[in-house]
Amino acid sequence: MSQFYSQVWEAVALPEYVDRKQTLRTLIDIWKQKAPIVADVLAGRYSFEQVVEPLVKENLRIRFPYFHNGACCSGEYQREAASASERLKDVLSLDDWVVMGRFPSYMHMASPVKFPKFQFGMMFSIPMIVALIMFAIDYYSEASINEAAFGVEMFLAFLKRGAIGGLGLATFQLLMSAPMYFSYRRDLARNVLKKAQFLDRTLREAYQG
Repeated sequence: MSQFYSQVWEAVALPEYVDRKQTLRTLIDIWKQKAPIVADVLAGRYSFEQVVEPLVKENLRIRFPYFHNGACCSGEYQREAASASERLKDVLSLDDWVVMGRFPSYMHMASPVKFPKFQFGMMFSIPMIVALIMFAIDYYSEASINEAAFGVEMFLAFLKRGAIGGLGLATFQLLMSAPMYFSYRRDLARNVLKKAQFLDRTLREAYQG
């Protein structure tokens, strides 16, 4: 959770007997000096929502198995993402940790959507390794010593089985995890938009009256 957002959230959650509006104004005045974007929003040049909107829209268009023109990968998007990330630094986070399966996974909505090559490769390699181990055991077993002439054929047969099994396992894993990953990306985008709207609303209310 970013510093400015978390501090504003804590100020809004103060007990009723505390002058929350004055606390917010003091906090915001401090951050006007620390983060130019806070001063710009207060001056009405734009809103936090407008800053994050292009990134949010792009992430919300992600769908499996098709994501719009390589979602979040275009040069234009990357420039917008880099600019927004820099302007929102220490003000509003564009990232989060989510739990996918048993392990937490770091996500940043400004990063491009990438095919999970490492995960796919790991799932593909497991059956391949098993097939090669089974080949070695079978080849060097007593029953196979007399069939050494067929070593190459045996190796290719086991290799083929491993490749088929690896492709099947990796594809299954991709089909199971990719929709979840894209769903979390969309959820992250919605959460960032809500946080931006919260900041816009809170800043307006702090200076009303």
